[in-house]
Amino acid sequence: MTTSEQAARGKRSNNEGTSPRLRKDGTYQANYVAGYQPSGKPIRKSVYGATKAACAAKLKIALQHVSGGTASLAKSPRLIEWLDHYLDVVAPNGDVQPRTINAYRSKIDNYVRTQGISGKRLDKLTPTDIDALYADARNSRQRHRAGQPAAEPLAPSIIQGLHRVLRRALNVAVNRGVLARNPVLRVEVSAKTVFEPQVYTTEEIRTMLAVALDMDDGARWVLNLMLGLRQGEALGLAWSDIDFETSRIKISRELYTLPWNHGCTQQGSGVPSCGFNAAWRCPERHSGGYFTGGRPRARPATVACPCRRSWPGR
Repeated sequence: MTTSEQAARGKRSNNEGTSPRLRKDGTYQANYVAGYQPSGKPIRKSVYGATKAACAAKLKIALQHVSGGTASLAKSPRLIEWLDHYLDVVAPNGDVQPRTINAYRSKIDNYVRTQGISGKRLDKLTPTDIDALYADARNSRQRHRAGQPAAEPLAPSIIQGLHRVLRRALNVAVNRGVLARNPVLRVEVSAKTVFEPQVYTTEEIRTMLAVALDMDDGARWVLNLMLGLRQGEALGLAWSDIDFETSRIKISRELYTLPWNHGCTQQGSGVPSCGFNAAWRCPERHSGGYFTGGRPRARPATVACPCRRSWPGR
């Protein structure tokens, strides 16, 4: 646009916002003043659209909120602030299992919290930011304890899990009006590796059954062979789950573990006051240990299984 054209058009005022401009990622952005701080400094916000017309339409709606006094003046939370809020408040109040929350938290601590993207505000996140985050995580190495073999490249399943928690947390932000659009939905990750189950031969099963009959906890392994139970499901069974009259077993819970958390105060250097780095050694540890919880909803509630009260040879 030439100088003469700009002069003819005139400068847009603060209550009009800026004209939509094309961004590097192909979307359009327009800025506007949502209000003013007590110091008089303007509070500037932005709207985005896939097309120039869509961006202009969003700008019009935003300016209507400003003129009507209903515009939100709060700044968009930073990514790590929202993820912590999701893990500490939202997920526990929903249908997310405690151990799943713990797995989510581990991925966020290992691959997001120390990265620059963690301090970026939600309304500034782009698919390119997410791509870069995954690339950094993919190129990192899994941690191994001292004395163990050299670390191998990060497993694809870790990236898939990271993608899952980010997608879920930012979907909540969209549903609650904190974020206009979830950038994670526009990022693709490699598909899961096809699972190939190990199929035992008849002779192998006979050998395992023979060994199980001589074990005090042999029934647990026989159940696994017969029903294909997960380890947590087998260990979470109680006598009340078995109906000997109808030969049916109710699978309603799982046994699982959660790591301990420090209950002592943290010193200025971040070192626990108890003197132990490992939380399980803290005298005031809490929230860890063995727990039983509901089974995944996809599993059947009850299964048929030949049952008897006596164990061979006992």
